[in-house]
Amino acid sequence: MKTELLRVENLLVRYGKATVLADLDLVVREGTVIAIVGPNGAGKSTLLNALVGAIASIGNIQFNGERLRSLDLEQRVAAGIALVPESRALFGDLSVLDNLLLGAYRFIGPRGGQRSEDNLARIYDLFPRLQERRRQLAGTLSGGERQMLALGRALMMQPRLLLLDEPSIGLAPRVTADVFGSIAQLKKAGVTIVLVEQNARAALAIADEGHVLETGRLVLSGPASELAQDPRIIETYLGSAVS
Repeated sequence: MKTELLRVENLLVRYGKATVLADLDLVVREGTVIAIVGPNGAGKSTLLNALVGAIASIGNIQFNGERLRSLDLEQRVAAGIALVPESRALFGDLSVLDNLLLGAYRFIGPRGGQRSEDNLARIYDLFPRLQERRRQLAGTLSGGERQMLALGRALMMQPRLLLLDEPSIGLAPRVTADVFGSIAQLKKAGVTIVLVEQNARAALAIADEGHVLETGRLVLSGPASELAQDPRIIETYLGSAVS
């Protein structure tokens, strides 16, 4: 059995008087892809933001054997957790290369330059289009290219855990296929991923485990291949037709 990397117990998140996540338990093992699917407003993005420390939460989050309760967002990133948000949060007036290098800020130091160059070479191997457009302003990229850049910037941090929030949002089907092809390559390389995705079919096809989040609670969990065949999941999230 693979080593446990992340353990979440009794996670609770409130916005004012509204409870967004309640009593949520989750275990993520190293080298696996975990898909979180569910309707809009279920709390999927909130979960990722709580894990990375972007919003306050109650409960136990343990990463690589360390409790994260006392760590802020910057410290959690330094510990090896990277979030690619739904908005992608790129610097549109900076070049592709500069956006990527910003992702390597944790390596700044006497030996950081070579490490950044090595990471950059790996990113260009994964996303050749970013190398072609390295001098281009990020704000002029297509939607798919922006998603590749957001992924590449996060990977420049060499994270132990990659959190992906709706990577296919706003993308055409062909571009979505390219993005998920890149995620498949990351999985093959052993990157541990928690994937929040509205496209449940694509998410479950690539994941090892799946979890269904509804109104702030995990209501169904299991091997992704089994969830993809579950009549309840097919009816609610997949539909009868193959797309």
